Formats: sequence, C-alpha cells, structure tokens
Amino acid sequence: QELKAERKLARIKKYLKYFYSHYLQNHHTNFRTSNTYSQQLIESKCDLLLITNPMYRNEISLWSTAKKLGIPVIGALRSWDNLHQGLKIYPDKLLVWNEVNKQEAIELMGIDESKIVIIGACQFDAYFDPKLILNKEELCSKYNLNPNKPIITIATIGELWNGWDENGNIDQLLELNKTEFNNELQFIIRLHPGTKYERMLNYDKLNNVCISHVTKQVPTLGWYMDKEDVGMLGSILKHSDLVISPGSTITIETAIFDTPTLFPIYNYYQPEFGEECYKIILPRHHKRLRDLKLIPFIEAPRDLLPAIKRALEQPNWFKEERKKLFNDYIVYNDGQSTYRLAKTISDHIA
Repeated sequence: QELKAERKLARIKKYLKYFYSHYLQNHHTNFRTSNTYSQQLIESKCDLLLITNPMYRNEISLWSTAKKLGIPVIGALRSWDNLHQGLKIYPDKLLVWNEVNKQEAIELMGIDESKIVIIGACQFDAYFDPKLILNKEELCSKYNLNPNKPIITIATIGELWNGWDENGNIDQLLELNKTEFNNELQFIIRLHPGTKYERMLNYDKLNNVCISHVTKQVPTLGWYMDKEDVGMLGSILKHSDLVISPGSTITIETAIFDTPTLFPIYNYYQPEFGEECYKIILPRHHKRLRDLKLIPFIEAPRDLLPAIKRALEQPNWFKEERKKLFNDYIVYNDGQSTYRLAKTISDHIA
C-alpha cells in the first residue's frame, strides 16, 4: 500500500509540474477574467498585484485579469505546506518561506529558480518581538493556571475530513491526566480556525483546562490575527512544557521556542477513519518531517503516555531535530520577513 501511495504521489507531482510549467504559464488567457476586477485594477492604476493565497481557486480570475492587462503578479505562500496542495496561479515572482519551499516550487511546479524569492514567514514576525511575548506569570494569570505545574497545549487541526471527530484525542489526554498524573497537568486547548467551537465548550468548564482561540474576522475574507494575537500564541508556545498537535502549522512553530512537540497520527474514536485520512495527508504535507524524523510521530493511542512522560522528564528529547526544523523551515529570526516582502514588491516595480 505504501509503494502504491508513493507511485500515485509521483504521478501527481509529474502532472503538477507539467500543469504549472507549461499550461498555466502559457495559457493564462484561457481562464475566465472579471470585468469588475479589470475596472478596479485600471481605476487604481495598479502597477503590481500581490496575491497572498495563491492556492485559493477564487484568485484565478483576479490573476488572469491582471495578466490580460499586462500587470505583473507576485504570489506569496500562505503556509509551509502549500506547494504540496498545488498553487492555482503562475506568478511572475513566487515568495516562499525557505529553501525547502524553493526546491519544492522548482521540482513540483516547474517554476524557474529566477522567479523564486525566499523571504521567510511574515506571519511569524511577531514571535521575534520580545515586547509581545508575556512572561510565564503573566500568561498563567491570564488563563488562571498554576505556573508551578506542567502546561500542555493541545493544538487542534480543525475538521481534517468530513465527519472527523477532534474530541477523542483530547478526551484521551484528559483521561490520562486523571489516571496517570493525578490531575497535575494543565491544558490550553488552542483551537484551529476550522475547529467547531461548540464542540469544545464543555472543556472550558473543567478545572485545569482553558481554551484559546481566534476572535477576529473580516466579512467574506475570514479569520485573522493581529500582532498582539500572534504574540499571545507565542507566549503559549514558549511557556508550554509540551505541545501536542495532530498536524497543524503549530507543529512547525514550536521549533521557534524549542518546545517539545508530539504529533499523534491516529483518531482515538475513529481508528479506521483516522488511518485512512493520515495515509492521504502525511505524504502530502508531512512526508519530509517524517522521513527525516524531525518530530516524534505517535502511531497509536498506547504510544502516547510514554511519549508524554519522556517529553516532560527529558525536555531535550528531539532538541537537535527542533533546531533543524527551525533552520529548514523558519530560517529567519529577525522579525523582518514583512519588510523583505515589501522590499521585493518595491524592487519588482522599480
């Protein structure tokens, strides 16, 4: 089955590379354009179009309209794994997080190396601003936690697949806390924007459990975080003794703060469903992380308890791997990725 999945992935990669390097690049005029977009771009005397989610299919008509008008387009990766999901546009410049992304863009999409610029992750700039990161006492005061007891952050991943149940893995952790840790562990449940909030409300009533979630939203565009929100999440990741996530981007972000991280690849309540989902998801999103063993992947429910104990007792477990994860995917720690984005725009217009 693994060999079959590898061959299928290879065929998909080959198709994607052809699609991007030959079809999108040379046949953008075949895509539908928009009179509304055309009017807006002309009236604003647009010199350059920046698309911040080039894997979003609704951006296709905006991209094709700009190309028809002769306006150059820059596409900025939204996340570290976007290239494995497939971009929907072929920009004149592609801004990526790191060298790994650059090679993926070349190998998967056939994008010319001269069109790729490494700028880092703009989303993480606030993590490197000390003024935005709370100390542990301030964080514990905000969430009513005891600074002298272990803090475990559970970073959810949203409805991974239609019908996916996120509660099972959380319930398992709470049960282990009761039976194995005498309820000494404290939990922050960090909700993914795709998590159904109403399914998590009961946890907020429990002792030693609190919920952290995004509260800001732009109509029609969706959720967003300002610098203070990012700083708060950074404070949570910095002061957690352990982070457990079934695959959200937080799996990468914890490396910034050298925080031990576990990645369960099972669904506690839906084992067969979980196995089928991760067979599809892991090769597309986390193959490199798994091949290089950069994170402890927890294969089955029985493996979780010993992994938690080891991570809490030996914080340096996987320390070198976290360092490599940071060097490979985060790259910059100067908080200036947004500046590099702006400079690339300015240079391209000039």
